Amino acid sequence: MMISKLILLFFFVATSNIFSQSDVIGQEHKDYSTSQLLGCLSRSDFLESPFKEWYEANYQSYAIDTNELKKINLDSLSQCSVTVVFGSWCPDSRQEVPEFLKVCDFLNIDKEKVKIIGVDKSKDVNAECAEDELVEYVPTYFFYYNGRLLKKIDDHSNATFEQLFSTLY
Repeated sequence: MMISKLILLFFFVATSNIFSQSDVIGQEHKDYSTSQLLGCLSRSDFLESPFKEWYEANYQSYAIDTNELKKINLDSLSQCSVTVVFGSWCPDSRQEVPEFLKVCDFLNIDKEKVKIIGVDKSKDVNAECAEDELVEYVPTYFFYYNGRLLKKIDDHSNATFEQLFSTLY
């Protein structure tokens, strides 16, 4: 009787550890839901913990397609601005926004012309720096030329950031 109780206890402990493991194999599971970047942000906000870890890793690992960027009329970039609406809780945002900003840096887009707005899961853009951005998905990118909305992109899965810039400017 004692042996069967020990076997049952061992089985219970072993299976509870299996089912409590993170769904990310080989990486520590992070919960970003309690720490969020909200409102009008600067690039330096990404360098604070816990955001720095995912921001720097994705920024550094992104390989820019310089051949695609050669197609861009660099003079037109002086008239462009971009608004990025993202959620620091969203895996797509954590992956894409650092990559997007790396492309902006490579193109020497003035940092003042790249507006970054963090939202919570309700995706309400009610920050002082927001215009009339309607956001259903994050991240969403608003491309402007001479102050007028050129294109809103909330799913760029069919194109790289380099291809987006080269088709817009």
